[in-house]
Amino acid sequence: MKKGNIYEGVVKKVDFPNKAYVEVIETDENGNEDKTLTLVKGALPGQKVKFRAKRVRKDKSQGRQLLRWCSISRRLLIILKKLKRNLMIRMMISS
Repeated sequence: MKKGNIYEGVVKKVDFPNKAYVEVIETDENGNEDKTLTLVKGALPGQKVKFRAKRVRKDKSQGRQLLRWCSISRRLLIILKKLKRNLMIRMMISS
């Protein structure tokens, strides 16, 4: 993992208040896999996150999430559509 590069991974663990640990799997030219946990703020559990490596050390690394609001706003739109659909069904049943 190098500073400034863009990586993608899945959130494995979230700590209070908004520290998410993203697991990144890198493969080198020999086919060896290297798994690293990177601290990224503002992610949800199970979310697939794209981030830029900000600080990289031997035992830990930190990153800055890219396109954070787009992924969250999509989830909110899906939830709002489901709520609207449920509300319309209830209104049809009650009338």
